[in-house]
Amino acid sequence: MDALDLLLNRRSASRLTAPAPTGEVRQNIINAGLRAPDHGRYSRWRLYPDRGSGLQRFSELLQAAARHDELDESAVEKAKQAPFSCASDYHGGCSLQ
Repeated sequence: MDALDLLLNRRSASRLTAPAPTGEVRQNIINAGLRAPDHGRYSRWRLYPDRGSGLQRFSELLQAAARHDELDESAVEKAKQAPFSCASDYHGGCSLQ
């Protein structure tokens, strides 16, 4: 399969579930994402994968944001189900607390 065929026939996963990719699989996904077209020529990204207790806290923040925005319960539940998150920044300034 050539690159054009892959791009024309790709499909997005509509429902991701735990467990999130780990190890070499996760690293390959990150490396591929970093090579995506970037017309701003940004290349100094730092990624902060989050799992475990950090993921639980992130889920709680997403739920709180959904409630703050007065979204319906299905949106709140969807926010709760995030199986993996990855924050990033460019040229510093981002931290996960």
